[in-house]
Formats: sequence, C-alpha cells, structure tokens
Amino acid sequence: STTCNNANGCSWSNNTCTNSCSSYTSSNVCVNAGCKWNNNTCTNPCSSYTTSTACNNANGCSWNNSTCTNSCSSYETSNACVNAGCSWSNNTCKKACSTYTTSTTCESAECRWNNNTCTNPCSSYTSSTTCESAECRWHGNTCTNPCSSYTSSTTCTNAECKWENNKCVTPESADDEIVFEYDYSDDNYIYLINQFPTTDEIGKSLQGDKRTNDFKLRFNENAAGVKYTITVEKLSESTLDDEWVKMYLVNDGVGVSNCFRNNNRIKTFNEYGKYQNNTNERIIYNSVVTSSEATRGYKDFTFRMWVSEDLQLNNSNYLSETKVYRARINVYATE
Repeated sequence: STTCNNANGCSWSNNTCTNSCSSYTSSNVCVNAGCKWNNNTCTNPCSSYTTSTACNNANGCSWNNSTCTNSCSSYETSNACVNAGCSWSNNTCKKACSTYTTSTTCESAECRWNNNTCTNPCSSYTSSTTCESAECRWHGNTCTNPCSSYTSSTTCTNAECKWENNKCVTPESADDEIVFEYDYSDDNYIYLINQFPTTDEIGKSLQGDKRTNDFKLRFNENAAGVKYTITVEKLSESTLDDEWVKMYLVNDGVGVSNCFRNNNRIKTFNEYGKYQNNTNERIIYNSVVTSSEATRGYKDFTFRMWVSEDLQLNNSNYLSETKVYRARINVYATE
C-alpha cells in the first residue's frame, strides 16, 4: 500500500492499487469510479474517512453519527438534497434545521427555534396552509414569524403587530380593513377651470392633468367579500352646472358600466345616484372585493372628468366668467 500511495495518481483501496480519485477530470468518470465530484474536482468519497477530524477537513464532507457523509452543501439539485435528509432553500442545499439541538446553533443557521425544536424558518413557506400549520403568521401574502415571537415593542411594531401589556400580539382588526390610498401632487381634489367642451372619445383617454387621477385600493388577503362604494363629491367652490360635467371611472383598464348611459354616452355628475340622499355626492361605483383581488392585494382605478361637448359656447355665458368645478373621490367600505 505504501508503494501504491507514493506513486503519482495511485491510491490503495480494498487491498488493490487503483487510480486515485484526484486523477479523474470528468464528473461521470469520477462518480463511476466510486469517488466524489465536488466543485469541479474529483476527491475521495466521504465514506473513506474514518475519523471526525479527517472527515471534517475534507471538502464537502461532514461527520454525523460516527460516520463521514456528504455535507448538505455538496448537493446541487433539490431532489438530491432532500433525499439526503437536507433542506433545499433559495437554490442552496443546507443542513436540515431539525438536526440542530440548541437555540443558538438553530438561529445561527437561520432556522427557527420553536417549542424547544429547531424548525424551518417561516419565510420558507409559500402558502397560507403550510405557513399556519407551522405556527407562523400569513400576512400580506407572505409567511412571517408569529407576533408572539417578538420580545420588544420596536421589533413588534416593525412586523406590523401590536405591542400590548408588554407583549406582542396579532392586531384584532388589522387583517380585516381595506386601506384606500389616494395620492395627489399638491391639493386633494380634481378640478376644471375654464375648460373647453370635450368629446367623450377624447375625455375617456385624458392623461396627466388635473382632470384625471390614478388611485389604488389596497386590501389584505382576508378582505374577500367586503363591500365598498366609490363616490364623487362636488366641492362648494364649484360654479359650473352639474349637467355639463362628465365623469368616468376606469377599473383595472376597463370603464365601469355605471358610467354609461343607454346610448353609450358618458354620464354627467347629476345623472349618478345620490349617496345617502346627498345631492352633492354621487355614487360612481359599487362593488365587492373578490377572492382573486384579495389575494393580489390591490385594485387600480383612473378617474377622469371633462366638460361635456353638449355645452354650446355660443348659446351660453360660459366664456363671460370664470367657471370652476372641483371634486374629490371618497371610498366607503362595509363588511
């Protein structure tokens, strides 16, 4: 054996002198020879090492239960990784969380210590079912640590939980609300000032001025089935008659049916139904959050407003004084 091992490219194994693993330069030949291919290099199989020191010093090997085996990091596919009892995460094979026996080693390995057991991190679960089965919290279409795992008010509130009586708890109402975001560059209204009459075809495609506004409804995964109403409220400084103001709402790229008359023309403000019998606030849209919308978490809208082409300038005093129309969007949600 001594003579064999001293010979370049040879190795003594099972009372036979054979080519050493390091002499092979392709993965197929390496594996077929009973060696281990790791990082584009052919090395001795982990099983050939009989002491923990030699094993742990060998690249890609790990000493477990008095046996030298391939380390989890040496596996490059999810199937090989899982079949070896390891954990596949973010395209990397890691030592299974269940093998760690202390909270320190568990958390150092980016696993989760729960009930004196090391488990997979909550972030590894991709569905509400597997997330909640692992005693994690499904929030915002993501699996996160349960609120009870946070031990300070700062980490608690940063995780969108509630700090109460010196402990972190899940908010009772946060998972049921609809959040409406309405962004303006300056003032909180849409307005017309001495605008000339516009056809419906042009009005429906207006972009980028105070006659249009893009806004978004946001809701969480538990909001399915929640009813809501979108209204347009005329503000007190308006001087243009309601019958000349066209209003059009687009929902996810499609005009809502309530905006159209029977002749397919767009309605004016006074043609929409009153909200709670208020003449100055009209209902432009009623709907219910669907399951798919709740899963997505938002719904996009565009509101457009213009002066009706039916206004005849030569038959009115429209040009003789400043005509202003100001309005804002309101949203009301009920379960």
